[in-house]
Amino acid sequence: MLKEGFNLKKTVKRISFIFGSVLLICSSLGFGSFNSSSHQISSNVVYAAKKKTHLNSNKSIEKYLKKQNKSLKILEVNGVYVENGNYTTQIVLDAKDNGMNNAKNQVVMAIKALNKKSLKEFSNISISVKADMDDGNKGYVIKSDWNPDFIESKKAKTIRLKTVNKQAETWWQLNN
Repeated sequence: MLKEGFNLKKTVKRISFIFGSVLLICSSLGFGSFNSSSHQISSNVVYAAKKKTHLNSNKSIEKYLKKQNKSLKILEVNGVYVENGNYTTQIVLDAKDNGMNNAKNQVVMAIKALNKKSLKEFSNISISVKADMDDGNKGYVIKSDWNPDFIESKKAKTIRLKTVNKQAETWWQLNN
């Protein structure tokens, strides 16, 4: 006899979920061999979850930065990604007309976002910021070059507005 309130349907669902999870884990770790078509599907799912995206094109860098920080206003990304270990890229951000602190903050946000990714293939990363000028056009207010080793370092995680210009290899900003 089954107890009152016992739901056989829910119990069967839970057991099948647990069993499926155990099979998925075992197959992804290589324990045993399964000759079913569901094994092939589950191993592809596990592989897709582990796959890392590489920063090796303008599109991949722009997509990654937007995903990491939605406050970044990316105007364009231009780079050369031909020779491993010698990639270069220029990231141009938009400060609109919100002043120099906002422009510096765009650089800080980009550095912190890139800090989470391996940059071993890069030799130089340039980050520039454009803003609205008095004549109605956009012009550069910051141009900076960064060493990828610094961007990957722990110091980059704590970079601040007051020190951002001192951490760059080169830094130019428009005087107010």
